[in-house]
Amino acid sequence: TPTDLDGAISRPVRIEGFFDTVHVHQPGLPALVLTGAAARVIYELGTIGQPVSWRDVATTVWPNHDGDERLRKRWDVMLTRLRKRLTESAIRPSLVHADGGGKVRLLLERADVFQDCG
Repeated sequence: TPTDLDGAISRPVRIEGFFDTVHVHQPGLPALVLTGAAARVIYELGTIGQPVSWRDVATTVWPNHDGDERLRKRWDVMLTRLRKRLTESAIRPSLVHADGGGKVRLLLERADVFQDCG
């Protein structure tokens, strides 16, 4: 099993993306079911499959945003809540990885799988 940055053993994840609902499965644990913006972000990142601008993903999730500052605030709040949910479910928060240069991606380890279920 791969090791995460904190030195803890992380289980492989299987992500089933259903556009506005995402199920994150780990062996031996209940699935984490995400809905709303968090699910849309994971779905978009999974289907894109490579680093992309956070803004491109955010404007897809919130197409009728009212200004850059509010869009960034929504993004930051959603990402903080998503990472908290991942951590609470024993899933590495780095699954949604920001590179520090404005790009974000779904960081899948060797045994991880993203499945686009429509």
